[in-house]
Amino acid sequence: MAIIKLVTKRSNAQRQVIMKRYFDDYNRDLILDLKSELSSELKSIIVNLMYPPLGFLCLELNRALNTLPLITF
Repeated sequence: MAIIKLVTKRSNAQRQVIMKRYFDDYNRDLILDLKSELSSELKSIIVNLMYPPLGFLCLELNRALNTLPLITF
């Protein structure tokens, strides 16, 4: 698949340039478009690769915190 080669053969910095160019050319968010076009497992992998490193870490921290049980005192 072309999208796998496109995403995995590039560095994160190059993927960020691709996302910016996509937005500049189409005025659309590439991550949102990928989410709507890809199947579940592939979508998760490709979309996570498209985030900048700090954005991905924040996303994962948010996911982890949301799985913790709610503690009330």
